[in-house]
Amino acid sequence: MCRQDGVVASTSSYSRQQIWASAPVFVPRRKSIPAETPSAGDLQDICPYGGTCIWGKKCSYPLHMEICKMCDLYCLHPKDQNQRREHNRECLEQHEQAMELSFAIARSKDKTCGICFDIIVEKKGRERRFGILSKCKHTFCLNCIRTWRRQVEQFEPTVTRGCPECRVCSDFVCPSAYWVDTKEEKEKLLSEYRTAMGAKDCKYFRMGLGKCPFGNKCFYKHYRQYGISQTKSKSSVSE
Repeated sequence: MCRQDGVVASTSSYSRQQIWASAPVFVPRRKSIPAETPSAGDLQDICPYGGTCIWGKKCSYPLHMEICKMCDLYCLHPKDQNQRREHNRECLEQHEQAMELSFAIARSKDKTCGICFDIIVEKKGRERRFGILSKCKHTFCLNCIRTWRRQVEQFEPTVTRGCPECRVCSDFVCPSAYWVDTKEEKEKLLSEYRTAMGAKDCKYFRMGLGKCPFGNKCFYKHYRQYGISQTKSKSSVSE
């Protein structure tokens, strides 16, 4: 066996601990400070360790990001006011969205389907969706209410398009991961749904080669081969 600096070179755990204890302290390479004053937007002047930097005032990086009290992240530039305002705006928007999601989950957790009587949020996979009727406030899962509305061979359209509980007719059913209570929330959901459907081509129209049974009431895009869009009414399509 060989010896170096009085420590026996060995593979034993005790000897390795002695070697580590005698090793010099590791000091990260310090970045040289440029002669010119750094600009506020220069990312190379920002300390990558943020609020966890152990060097404090002795750090070679002139800028340290400050903590945002809303998201608890070191992401606020100490000198760039535009960046701070933009982050605060985005952070506030995300906080409001998170609050809306929390409220949506809370009001949805006990809702049962009026047809199968199951708690909708406890269903599995794609079955865990609400079917929001445009004209009434009764609760159904999407699969049940769609099955009800497809019974066109057994019942009149006025029956299948009506709510199974109150019989009020709704032109369409909107899928939703959460239940909506207020009129404003429902109008926003239905508007976003119509906009999303309007960006998709109608499978019946087929760019003018087919015929859509819903005509100008269809939500989907009716676009002909030569770039001419068929005019649609503001009415809603039935399912």
